[in-house]
Amino acid sequence: MAMAITRSPQAIDDRLTYLLEEWEGLGQVERRWAAMDSVEREVFHLEWAGVIEPRLRELSEWAAAGELSREQLARFATLLELVRKHRGFINSVYAER
Repeated sequence: MAMAITRSPQAIDDRLTYLLEEWEGLGQVERRWAAMDSVEREVFHLEWAGVIEPRLRELSEWAAAGELSREQLARFATLLELVRKHRGFINSVYAER
């Protein structure tokens, strides 16, 4: 029988804070994108695909499992708005590879 793992409220808050900061900073990255060299672009892509996206998926799973408080759900909704706003840019980054 699988054991349910419950995240601490602090772990969820930390994940939300991290992801909100990353997604909020995308506007600046997008403005600088054309001036970034290929190494900077590759590092960004690797971090985004290997760290940011998996953490977003994991947080989404925690939300679906009912592990977020009301306040955390409100912050998660804000995060999802940022994801929708910047998804086109991120998809274009992935398409460059």
